[in-house]
Amino acid sequence: MAGLNVAELRAALETQLATVAGIPATTLWVKENRTPNDNDADEEEIAASDAWVEMLLGFDDGDRKEAPASQSRIWHTGTWHVWYRSPPGIGSAAADLIADAIVAAFPNGQDFTSGGTQVTIRSVGRRAGFQQKAEWVVPVKVRWEVITDNTF
Repeated sequence: MAGLNVAELRAALETQLATVAGIPATTLWVKENRTPNDNDADEEEIAASDAWVEMLLGFDDGDRKEAPASQSRIWHTGTWHVWYRSPPGIGSAAADLIADAIVAAFPNGQDFTSGGTQVTIRSVGRRAGFQQKAEWVVPVKVRWEVITDNTF
């Protein structure tokens, strides 16, 4: 992924996420190729009464290929998965409000920047929440794009 600064991409998305009222301070990045519930070591650090957010940054397969030397720009695209997890006893309505606020914070076509990386939001949506153990989980999916110069 020539020219893509993943740390800046993550920072741009996280900075905007932090503007959402009610977002918990505890956020975890899910390790690549793992599901949210496959991070038992990370979950042990979170108190049972806390709300928290898990995030996974996915890249479209085409971005993993080298671009031809004749292209001066490279389009990197992918999906940022955000799972809002409410603490037990809060119920689904409060979690749904937070998920709706996350969706609203990432409008289609909006640009967010960190360092030299400009991230453009291509689409955003959420699925219906569901109960998992004692928590209510609401998944949000943000499609993103970053255009970088090809270093040839």
